[in-house]
Amino acid sequence: MTATGETKMHQRPDGRTYATLRPLSSSLSMLTRADGSAKFSCGQTSILAAVFGPIAPRIEAHAHMSRAKISVVISKRSCLTHNNTGNVQEMEFFIANALSACIMTEQYPRTIIEVVVEVLKGDGSILSATVNASVLALMDAGLMMRSLPIATTCVISNNSIIKLDPTADEELEDGSASVVLVTESNINAAPPKDGANANLIGSTTFGLCTTPEKFLACVEAASRASSAVVAFMRLVLEQKLERESVTLWSDS
Repeated sequence: MTATGETKMHQRPDGRTYATLRPLSSSLSMLTRADGSAKFSCGQTSILAAVFGPIAPRIEAHAHMSRAKISVVISKRSCLTHNNTGNVQEMEFFIANALSACIMTEQYPRTIIEVVVEVLKGDGSILSATVNASVLALMDAGLMMRSLPIATTCVISNNSIIKLDPTADEELEDGSASVVLVTESNINAAPPKDGANANLIGSTTFGLCTTPEKFLACVEAASRASSAVVAFMRLVLEQKLERESVTLWSDS
């Protein structure tokens, strides 16, 4: 088989290889009434996240004495158009756990940090995009974080091929399983090599059950992909700081 033939076999309908993410884009500080906000898009999937807090809880009994409580709410207006993301309550619980593992909640005792999310457009990988949008909103709010939870979706096709960042059509293929993994990253650290030092802090699976070998292969693929997402987040933050610096000196 020629090299051209091999490349074509590894191409998806949108032209990507199996190990390629869709184009990423993001905007920060879009909402003036939120403490932090971010719009995060991967391909046609677009998520808007807003952070409110740390704030005192309306009911004192709902607060933790030694740390902040993370609350995630997915807006009822969200566009959840296909059935491979689980129910909304499960998504909120998964996101809250991933964020809680990386926010320095002990720095904000007796408070609540609320993350409100709206799915503007859904074309696959909704849960992982929602986690990443929430992380950007938290950083925009200036909250202290010990590390970054970076989420990646992998779909395992019925012929055992692993595809990163699947579209909605790829997630709904017959006999496929979707695995959403959250790995722990540091925005200032060097990216891991060949999946080394990947710290998995959360995972969930939709569709058919997968084998341990396939799951570990997904973890390795997600670890490699997370370095690209972290690099993108670093660029987004640097651009925001540069804009704010120009505005500050212009006003002085």
